[in-house]
Amino acid sequence: MGYSVIGSTQVSGSCSLGSNPGSPAMKNRNTTIIFVVCLLIVAAVSAIISIQVLNSNKEALSEKDELSEAQTLKNEYIQKAKNYVENMTLDEKIGQMFYLDLEGLETGYRSGKYFPTSISDSQIENLKKYKIGGIIYFAKNLTDKTALIKYNYNLQTASKIPLFIGTDEEGGDISRLTEQGNLGVRRFPDMRVIGDTHNPIQAYNVGRTLAVQMLMLGFNMDFAPVADIDTNDKNPVIGKRAFGTTPDAVSDMVANEVQGFQEQNMSSVLKHFPGHGDTNTDTHTGSAATNANLKRLQNVEFKPFEAGIKAGADFVLTAHILLPNATDDNLPATMSKEIIINQLRDKLKFSGIVITDALDMDAISQNYTNDQIAFNCVNAGVDILLMPKDFYGVYNSLKKYVEDGLISEERINESVIRIITTKFERGLLK
Repeated sequence: MGYSVIGSTQVSGSCSLGSNPGSPAMKNRNTTIIFVVCLLIVAAVSAIISIQVLNSNKEALSEKDELSEAQTLKNEYIQKAKNYVENMTLDEKIGQMFYLDLEGLETGYRSGKYFPTSISDSQIENLKKYKIGGIIYFAKNLTDKTALIKYNYNLQTASKIPLFIGTDEEGGDISRLTEQGNLGVRRFPDMRVIGDTHNPIQAYNVGRTLAVQMLMLGFNMDFAPVADIDTNDKNPVIGKRAFGTTPDAVSDMVANEVQGFQEQNMSSVLKHFPGHGDTNTDTHTGSAATNANLKRLQNVEFKPFEAGIKAGADFVLTAHILLPNATDDNLPATMSKEIIINQLRDKLKFSGIVITDALDMDAISQNYTNDQIAFNCVNAGVDILLMPKDFYGVYNSLKKYVEDGLISEERINESVIRIITTKFERGLLK
């Protein structure tokens, strides 16, 4: 037979046992299925987003906890420093605010022609008398690895308060330790070479490697990294020492090098604030100025310093440059309240140690007396005076200003508390 009959319904080609696909019942069922699938998709997406938010919140809480723990620890160090400073004499406090080269330590004067290579009775006597805060080495102070380690050990042993001991090991042309070639310190290229890789991990590795190797020699501080931006082709002093020519390029590199240093418990120094990359002359040999105004400084030169500060740099070193369009005090940045207090402290929120560039440089030593150097630097907010040409003269001037009430001892305490806090943080004081 050509067909079959079930009841009275003919079956041919399609099944009529269920609803017709075009029937209202089938449409309702399909709509229900689509609705359920959509709900499941929405639920799944919501779950994924919730997990991501939860993880993000956990990370944020973790970072917040870490920051809270770090601040708690910092507060403990500050309190220990305050307790320590309460028991210091005025002479000891003032001494901590000076950082000398080895000639200055031995003779009290910086000529740049004499480079001791081992400890002497005069050095020991001055360490005991003046209680200075730190020592900087130059290449000519270095002979070999064993002698250097012994020298640093003897300096620390002779000092009642542990010393900051540092040098300029930037890489490239400014590499005091690797000029000798036998101290076990890796020589890195100019930081422009590192910057041109566009890989901040390279800068991190520079900081970490130098920190590890320098710590083994008895150093606890490197006058690096350079946070200047090379924005002036005529600049005679920065150039390829800078990571690059733009704020973004330099900032990432600076922050990573600082992390490399600080994670190894080596103090890093951001230099030369507020930025020496746009001058036409060199402060080593005379006055130098930038025409940048505050807006320009804040949008350009300050950026790498801000990044380095956020990365945890212990020190910022001030330049001796004049800023006629940014300040009205007619003083170099090293002596300017506008630059150090209003900008570095208040705007960039730097709470660490402010150290001057070398005060024997012509921009300072040829233009200011001992009295002016002592008063102007400290009055502007400087914590440590680096290498004055006449250490005895500047020391005595600062002490007299405090004794005469022209600089308060409370102002001195502010700086010394920062110095001693950092010495506790870096494990120099226990």
